[in-house]
Amino acid sequence: MLNSVRVFLREFFVFHHKSLEFRAKMFASLAGINSNSTEYNIGIIKEVSAKIYHDDLVRQDILLRTILEYVKKIKHSERSIDNMIFDIDQNLKKYPRYYKKIELKHLVKFKQYNAENSNITLQTRVLEFFEHSRVFYEKIYKGKKS
Repeated sequence: MLNSVRVFLREFFVFHHKSLEFRAKMFASLAGINSNSTEYNIGIIKEVSAKIYHDDLVRQDILLRTILEYVKKIKHSERSIDNMIFDIDQNLKKYPRYYKKIELKHLVKFKQYNAENSNITLQTRVLEFFEHSRVFYEKIYKGKKS
């Protein structure tokens, strides 16, 4: 119930909430794989959100909270990483311009803190999916604009 209220409020009060949700799902899909503690993820998320949203502290905080909400769902098996990636792919099909939001320089930071080989392999596959999607949808988006 509380989560649905949060989602409603985010949709109602946050400008371009779909864009923020898209970013949150990308980061959460990698952070959810990360076996290290939440403190590492929070540090990375704060660093990355500051680079993305510069001086907009409110948007940075909303991104942090949304990512942590998705990671919690992944950790408690309420949502799988496969579902998250499927949602990301569906968003890209609907909004090809979102390819611009796939910034690997930010996404790879979640991989740096991971020590387990199986998790590193999974994160590598997810990063490869993001890179492939970025290239694929960039071509589609630029083709539509021509």
